[in-house]
Amino acid sequence: MESEVPQLRPVDAESLGREQARLLYEYAGPGVVATVLASTFLALVLSGNPARRGIFIWGIAMQVILAARGWDLWRWRAIRQGAYEGTTWLRRFTAGAMAHAAVWGVFPLIFFHFLDQVDRTVMAMIVSAMASGAVTVLAPSLQLATVYCMFLMLPPSLMFLLEGGKANSILGLLGIAFCGILIHLARTSHRATLSAIRLSKTNEGLVSEMKTAYTELTQAQTDLKDVNTHLEARIRTRTLDLQREISERARYAQELTRVALTDSLTGLRNRASFSERLGAGLEEAVEYNSGVAVLFIDLDKFKEVNDVRGHAAGDRVLIEVAQRLQATLPKDAEIGRWGGDEFVVMLPDVTESSEVVKVANRLRESLTLAVDLVPEAVKIDATIGIAMYPEHGSTQDELIRAADVAMYAAKQNGRQCVKLFERELAEDLIRRHLLAQSLRAAAGQGELMLQFQPVVSVSTGECLAMEALLRWNHPELGLVSPLDFVPLAERSGDIIAIGRWVLEEACRTAAEWEGPHAPAVAVNVSTIQVLGGTLIDDVESALQKTGLDPKRLHLELTESLFAGDHERASQVLARLRERGLRISIDDFGTGFSSALLLAPSAHRHDQDRPQLRQRSRDRLARDRQSDHLDRRQFRVRSHRRRRRNGVAERSPTRPRRDAISRIPCVAPDLRKPNQ
Repeated sequence: MESEVPQLRPVDAESLGREQARLLYEYAGPGVVATVLASTFLALVLSGNPARRGIFIWGIAMQVILAARGWDLWRWRAIRQGAYEGTTWLRRFTAGAMAHAAVWGVFPLIFFHFLDQVDRTVMAMIVSAMASGAVTVLAPSLQLATVYCMFLMLPPSLMFLLEGGKANSILGLLGIAFCGILIHLARTSHRATLSAIRLSKTNEGLVSEMKTAYTELTQAQTDLKDVNTHLEARIRTRTLDLQREISERARYAQELTRVALTDSLTGLRNRASFSERLGAGLEEAVEYNSGVAVLFIDLDKFKEVNDVRGHAAGDRVLIEVAQRLQATLPKDAEIGRWGGDEFVVMLPDVTESSEVVKVANRLRESLTLAVDLVPEAVKIDATIGIAMYPEHGSTQDELIRAADVAMYAAKQNGRQCVKLFERELAEDLIRRHLLAQSLRAAAGQGELMLQFQPVVSVSTGECLAMEALLRWNHPELGLVSPLDFVPLAERSGDIIAIGRWVLEEACRTAAEWEGPHAPAVAVNVSTIQVLGGTLIDDVESALQKTGLDPKRLHLELTESLFAGDHERASQVLARLRERGLRISIDDFGTGFSSALLLAPSAHRHDQDRPQLRQRSRDRLARDRQSDHLDRRQFRVRSHRRRRRNGVAERSPTRPRRDAISRIPCVAPDLRKPNQ
């Protein structure tokens, strides 16, 4: 198998400049020495030449340049171990080398005519030797090597060619050819040098990684050696006292068993241990023909304790809950922590569910007592679900699931209570789960539709508006009541998308109604839509897409909106009214306010008219017929002052309509049921 060749790592410009400068200066010393020897030898050879004085001056100039380069080399050696700028030193070296090459280049131009053929040949050989050496030394910088060779080789070669004659021409052409060869070699050497630099950097990285790995390996070996030494010491110690070791191992095994079966925070049984004990309890119940009860306990508002007071306070509450469970429950009860803020209890030898409910209520009462924490105590509560063996299940999984379902149903009914399992609870839970899964795709699959019921004036019989009623035609279940699927949509958050679809579809339908007296359309809006921050944008989008006049769009809100963030609700409603929309309060008189006594805070919301739910309207009609209702009671002060209209839902019978029409509300309307 061939060994994998590591990929060369890229080198940045500054690092490359540093490496080039380092290589040039590292090999500059021998080059300077060789230049000194070559120039001295050339001067000695030509000492008898008539132009020896000029040659002497040339030699002095060469020595000065060499001295400057030597001083520059000495300075570089002084700082090379530290940080230095590669590009700066590369320019310094280039300047010195170019001056050096220029001095060599002017020699044949000045003294060529004073030399005989032998001296010229010696000069050409020395220059060629210097150029050959420069190719290797100056390879890190291709431009410098190229110019250096041209400065040394081209002047004598041109002088030979200009001198004429066969021999001189041959020498000149050979010099030019040799210069080209040297430049080609310089290119090759430069590429090799760059590859070497990259390889060096790659090797440095690999070496660094290897050093790190070696250090880690050495540390691991040291740690392993320490562990081995420690183990050997322990073995020797245990060998000396075998009996003590056996006793310690037995105690250690017991501790491991305790840890494996016990919750580390509360000291109660953990999930695995409780499940095992419940299984054993069911086997005993089968053997002795007795009953078993399982209680599933979930703490209410525990998340608030963790979020506000911190997890340390939450742990303290869990410990206190465990202690209260142990103090309140019978001695034969098995208690476990199921996880988080959930606890489970097994009561053996029980037959009557009423007795179990009493125990559960007594247990919940003990948990409602305040838990002392610093700086102040906190109060919690619990919701408890109960399952009985064998009525609600025959296995531990069935009983725990049944108790969990009962607890969940209790939470749905308002929390802080005890609930005994019923078969209908599981069926309802499954049905809710299936509905929630199908609801998300209902609009896209065309299962949602709108039906419209008219709002008719009692006095004139005129149709004032059409209320859009959302219906879901499930492909398997048929028509699903909004009371079933709307709460699911609100809990899952799908009500935002569904409400957006209802707005657009209702506005599109209303825009198709033609005529000067075309009725308005009323759309029910969820509290989540109002407080979720998207209602204004959804309304604007629906109006723009359909072209419906904002005055023909009525939004109906429930009273529960005003029991929450009424400041936020007021801001949203104010902006909608600025666009010309009418706002109605649906199911008026059933929640936050009532037709008989409207809270002062509700006056601040500028609704156009209250809409009475059927039971409120029936009660008012009965009281009116029996003279128990003062005519002024239904005219709430704020609505009388603002001249608001009231709407009574589903008033098909004439006695009811007559009774409601006599109530002194300003122009009451009737909402007829959709047929």
